[in-house]
Amino acid sequence: QAEGARAGGRALPARGHLRAGCRRFRRFPPSSRRERIRLRDLLNNVGKAIEVTEDEMDIVTAISGSGPAFFYQVIEDMARAGEKLGLDYEKSLMLATQTALGSAKMVEKRGELTVQNLIDNVATKGGCTFVGVSVMKEEKSDELFYDVINKTAKKAHALGE
Repeated sequence: QAEGARAGGRALPARGHLRAGCRRFRRFPPSSRRERIRLRDLLNNVGKAIEVTEDEMDIVTAISGSGPAFFYQVIEDMARAGEKLGLDYEKSLMLATQTALGSAKMVEKRGELTVQNLIDNVATKGGCTFVGVSVMKEEKSDELFYDVINKTAKKAHALGE
């Protein structure tokens, strides 16, 4: 370590997570293992913390930094769909919000199960949920979210140049 050099890092905040978000950080050399652990522990006080490389920062920004707005949009779209079908908007919004919260908790506590296992456990063949998931697959929701994350990461990269 050069004389006067100090270890450091870069942590990206996550807005509006109410102690539930994921803080990401990248250490700057010459950070020691002890310093990385101290930074991770500090950030874990306000959510989960993960260490990433500089090459991963734009992807992480797209998923975690911009992600809340994407989830807000999904919740809003579900609530508006319920409203269009005849349910009061506030009731639809509450149902969509609580469903998102419960689903996120299930993913977080899934243990050895994959997310696909969780989907399969709810979307029994021939049932209502199976029909909805089939529509999502037919409409290529995976490609939609890939495009969203990819274009957001590219924008983050461009802004960092």
